[in-house]
Amino acid sequence: MTDLGRAALNSTGLREHAHRYLDELRARTSYAIGLGVLEGTEVLYVDRLRSYRRGRGRVGPDLQAGSRVPAYCTAMGKLLLANLPEVQQLALLASMKLTKHAPKTLTSKRALRQQLEEIRVTGFAVSDQELAADVLAVAVPVRDRACEVVAAVNLVADTSVISL
Repeated sequence: MTDLGRAALNSTGLREHAHRYLDELRARTSYAIGLGVLEGTEVLYVDRLRSYRRGRGRVGPDLQAGSRVPAYCTAMGKLLLANLPEVQQLALLASMKLTKHAPKTLTSKRALRQQLEEIRVTGFAVSDQELAADVLAVAVPVRDRACEVVAAVNLVADTSVISL
């Protein structure tokens, strides 16, 4: 099943088109890089490149193409949620149960909504130890030709090598 899922992901144009840019970003920063799309209340990783930093190849959970994580506690997920039409965003938030995954996971929908408003204004999102302890992430949107947000790219690092 995993091979079938990966084959489907590999056949998508998004991963094929973005991979070389993700690899270049990883080469320039040496941090882990991911590309994800929103699928319901989760982020589906379309591509994931591990860090070049010695001893830091695996930052946080072992994620790869095909992995899914809750949207509300990741930089990519929050960015994607923030860019949804309001009605769709409210419906998704209503269906979510916010559970604690790490020291700073948001468990208040009111606080999450406030963050989503800020993200919509600033154009980027940050996750500070929300999915996993000692992991920071920043995400920016990937837009289509109509300037609609269709995916997100993140940069992920351990708190021992980067700070907010």
